[in-house]
Amino acid sequence: MARTNPSPGSRFWIVQAKLVAREAQQVVNQVMLTMGLEQSQQMATVFDGITRHNPEGDEARALIRDIEARRPSRAVTRKNAKPATESTVHPVTTLTVAAGM
Repeated sequence: MARTNPSPGSRFWIVQAKLVAREAQQVVNQVMLTMGLEQSQQMATVFDGITRHNPEGDEARALIRDIEARRPSRAVTRKNAKPATESTVHPVTTLTVAAGM
């Protein structure tokens, strides 16, 4: 079944719909800016800087680094899997985590 090109009339309506959508988006953006979105984004930037550059932020980053260093890689390989036994409840428990992946 061959796909037909839209007629010039339907192309007109497609273009009109895109223009209306763009205008609606501009109206929404303008309303959000007048409601204070820009100011809230600026304050978020300030608070983000404050939380990153203080002793508590440094401790949080160090804690996250330690946790990630201890966590094994999430890459799982089946070729290193141990043979399943009858006592195995779930087949995923027989998989081993490949180091360094």
